[in-house]
Amino acid sequence: MKFIVFLVMGFSFSLSAIASSPLVLEEEMVNEIERRLDSGILVGIVIGIIDPSGERYVSFGKTSLDSDRQPDENTTFDIGSISKTFTSTLLADMVARGEISFNEPIKNYLPKNVSVPLLGEQEITPWHLATHSSGLPRRPYNVIPDDPWDTYGNYTVDDFYDALAQVELSHDVGSKFSYSSFGAGLLAHTLSLRANTDIESLISRRITTELEMSNTSSQLLPNITEHLAQGYSYH
Repeated sequence: MKFIVFLVMGFSFSLSAIASSPLVLEEEMVNEIERRLDSGILVGIVIGIIDPSGERYVSFGKTSLDSDRQPDENTTFDIGSISKTFTSTLLADMVARGEISFNEPIKNYLPKNVSVPLLGEQEITPWHLATHSSGLPRRPYNVIPDDPWDTYGNYTVDDFYDALAQVELSHDVGSKFSYSSFGAGLLAHTLSLRANTDIESLISRRITTELEMSNTSSQLLPNITEHLAQGYSYH
């Protein structure tokens, strides 16, 4: 199911620097980064700042535990759930274009046979999904991955609709924040239906191409793989 794979896998991106001056960080920030590197929370990090003087960056650590190569402005990282910000940006863009409404019940954008849960006086809207206030759980109950590193690799749209029909909301819609990849996936799916395309193509056309983000993709393209930092799980 591509829309949910996209959200979980995220993008690989790099900060392309046109450094007019070195980036100097506050001592407190440097100390915190070094603490995280020493404890193993981080392996490598690149920090970039864009302001009127240009683009500047500074890096720490290395690209993998097995390498001494330091990350730089061309290093690419899997950003995982940070890709949800791309989905919300798309929502804002589509609202501005009059293609969708923040406050329209989400069921009105889905196929007629799809059941959407309800709890409380409000129906789930795109706004609730973008702000994680829908009451949907963190992820669908019926995700059983063949590959633990590709959680949604074998997950289908029918599986998703089945989970949506059977899910119980954790709280009244709109009453409080509760982080939900399930909800973010539903939002991405809804946007792709409204645009009559897949979510990757939609983000490429309206965000990454427009902003010339050539190293941002949900696919491991050659220019990304060449500079890819090794990802790790931290416990």
